[in-house]
This record gives sequence, C-alpha cells and structure tokens, in this order.
Amino acid sequence: MRQTRKTILGVVLVLIGGMGYLLFRPTRLLIYQLASRAGMEPLLRQWREHTLQWDMPEWVVYCLPDGLWSAGYVLIVSGLFRPHPLKWLVAGIIPLVGTLSELAQWVGLLPGTFDSVDVACYLLPYALYLALSGQEDRKESINNKPI
Repeated sequence: MRQTRKTILGVVLVLIGGMGYLLFRPTRLLIYQLASRAGMEPLLRQWREHTLQWDMPEWVVYCLPDGLWSAGYVLIVSGLFRPHPLKWLVAGIIPLVGTLSELAQWVGLLPGTFDSVDVACYLLPYALYLALSGQEDRKESINNKPI
C-alpha cells in the first residue's frame, strides 16, 4: 500500500475510533470534554440521541475504538516513515502503552477493569504490521534502489 494511502487510512481509523467514544461512551471522558469545548456538544447530543436506539455489543463500544486507534496509529507511522530500522519500534508505542495500561488495571495499579479483548485489539494490528511490513519494506527498498 502506498505511503499516502496508509497515512490517510490511519487517520480515518483514528477518527472512526474517536466517534465510537463520542457517540457511545460516557460524556465524562476527556475526548468528549475536548469536543464539547470545541463547540461540538450540540451536534454530539443530537447524534447521541439517535444512537440510543442502537443495541451495540459491548466489545464494539468498549474495545473496538481502542483497536481502531491502535491500527490507525500503526498505519500512520508506517505511512510517514520510509523503511527504517527503528520504524517497527515507533509503530509499537501505542499498542504497547495500551497493553501495559490494561495489565496495570489487572494488577490494580490503574483504575479500571482489565479486558483481554482490549489487549487483543491493541496488539492484533501491531502483530499484523510486523508480519506484513517486512515483506513490504524489502519490496520498497528493492524498487527504490538506484541502478
């Protein structure tokens, strides 16, 4: 996938994940407060009224947005950084932080409830990236090699 497309798809996934928080999660969350300060509260209230009738599975409300953010971040990093030895490390920051926060909840260091599906949603996009990026980086470096 071309670098620009990866970056655009990553931004779209982050925005969709953010909409999940804004439409289905409690309004006391930081993202809702920031959107409210930006003048979006009347629109969000209207959208949230429409979503009340939807019966969304819990994993869609509580886990999928995190997975979309993780996947979006990995794609953005992959799109912005050309093949580089440390690109895989930078791409793993958000998945690692998300996983560590879940583990900290599990042992009681952070408030919240540990959820193994959250961990899977954080790590799966990164695992796919690691599995697929090696081939893509090799192909790109071959195509860009001076003759």
